[in-house]
Amino acid sequence: MALDYAYSPYLWILVGFSFIYYYVSSSKSRQRLPLPPGPKPLPLLGNTLDLPLAHEYLQYAKWGEEYGDVCHITALGKHIIILNSATSCTELLDQRSAIYSDRPSLPMMDEPDL
Repeated sequence: MALDYAYSPYLWILVGFSFIYYYVSSSKSRQRLPLPPGPKPLPLLGNTLDLPLAHEYLQYAKWGEEYGDVCHITALGKHIIILNSATSCTELLDQRSAIYSDRPSLPMMDEPDL
């Protein structure tokens, strides 16, 4: 089935809106606080191709030497923070746990017994 030329204007409108959405979403992310350093991501894919399939700790240790104890990668729009030392883990997860911990509310668990 060939591309019908009647849909051509709609295709260009869709492409235009996609670029506008990408520009607006990327400009919103620039207004947030900066993330830790990490390898440069690819557009749309992020660092998905950089993620190791086996022996992850070797790649994370390499990034730790290159970018520091705390580094950041993006995989398909999800932000991942990698902690490469026990001191950074203790500081961020124990001492600042009230800031970074967030648990979803469970309505079934919060309701009083009747």
